[in-house]
Amino acid sequence: MLKNYISIMRGAALAALMLCGAQAIAQTTASGVINGTLVNKDGISIQFDSDPAGVTLGAGGTSAATVNFGTISAFGPLAAGVTRPSVTAANFTVRTIFDVQVI
Repeated sequence: MLKNYISIMRGAALAALMLCGAQAIAQTTASGVINGTLVNKDGISIQFDSDPAGVTLGAGGTSAATVNFGTISAFGPLAAGVTRPSVTAANFTVRTIFDVQVI
């Protein structure tokens, strides 16, 4: 059950980090918020930690970390730790890696 929960949390966190659309193409400066909410899970805690290969999280080590991607665009340079795995005519995706600790 814990393994399924971790998979769900990773998916939710990834969805929170994905940016796309016309505003992103216009080099919008944006940030993402990563929230871990535990419902009816006594004795379980979750925290998000910065990974050396990714962007440093704000409020790392908590269940409500933030991430600042800096200036992004479909084709321009990206900040260190940010990747752009997908670019189409209509949108693009940027990502960063971070660690999730479930206790």
